[in-house]
Amino acid sequence: MLCQTSTVYQLQRRVWTLKKQLQRLVRTLKEQLHSPYLHLDLNSLYQLQRRVRTLREQLQRRDLHLDLLRRKLSLQEDNVRVKSMLETERDEANLRVKKLLKQVERLQLQLTDARAQARDLKTQLGDAAEYK
Repeated sequence: MLCQTSTVYQLQRRVWTLKKQLQRLVRTLKEQLHSPYLHLDLNSLYQLQRRVRTLREQLQRRDLHLDLLRRKLSLQEDNVRVKSMLETERDEANLRVKKLLKQVERLQLQLTDARAQARDLKTQLGDAAEYK
């Protein structure tokens, strides 16, 4: 995740640099077009326009790539959160199982004691019936 964060940072920095270059080129183009002293030939004008267009396309691709990386990062963060919640639920369920197992053992002991008492009472009842 750290690698993706640094990649996002590097891409953001590259996008910022490309934006600055594009702004400089546009400013230069405007200055040259409006300057009374300089006359650009059409060839250099077309070259500058092509350069501006390619820089814009690069910028759009970088922005798209940044958006995709952000989505991927948020999905991974969501997955980590879900995994953490599931682990917590699993731990709680395991704790409930342990408590219920202890309760089952205790109730089985009580059942065994109750059966023994019932057997003793039946024996006493049988003995009392013989004495009558």
